[in-house]
Amino acid sequence: MLTYLISAKMELLTIENNGNAKELSYTLANQVIKSVLEGNSNPLKQLIMVKSLESALSEIKDKVLPLGLEELAKYGKEVEMNGYRISVINAGAKYDYSNCNHPVYHSLVAKMDELKKEIADIEKFLKSLKSPMEVLDKETGEVYTIYPPVYSSKETLKFI
Repeated sequence: MLTYLISAKMELLTIENNGNAKELSYTLANQVIKSVLEGNSNPLKQLIMVKSLESALSEIKDKVLPLGLEELAKYGKEVEMNGYRISVINAGAKYDYSNCNHPVYHSLVAKMDELKKEIADIEKFLKSLKSPMEVLDKETGEVYTIYPPVYSSKETLKFI
């Protein structure tokens, strides 16, 4: 049996599966899925547990990540631990072009903003259509049919 424990050292996870946390996570996921599919556990209760763990793990990651970066520096640029190869990467690079003072760039951004607004207005109109509609192009004299957009969505659960 897999065991997630809070140890005396207050570690979130005690790994009893050959020290391989990656393998342990796959095994745990498969056991939960199997239990739900076989009717041995309530899918809503399992989703509640997942939601609560996501919240807790997000908070833990936010607070512990800076300390993890410091710890990794003690090992060098990379370390293998519990089935994972851990290294530092730069993620989420961003550039701010607002102070570049490039006239063509600023002109294009303004045009793009205007085009986005026009597109949003047309999309709003198209969403309001309940059935196809014939429209006359005054410049070409051509009549064409416009259709309402195809609506699709994905059902999910909301946890409050």
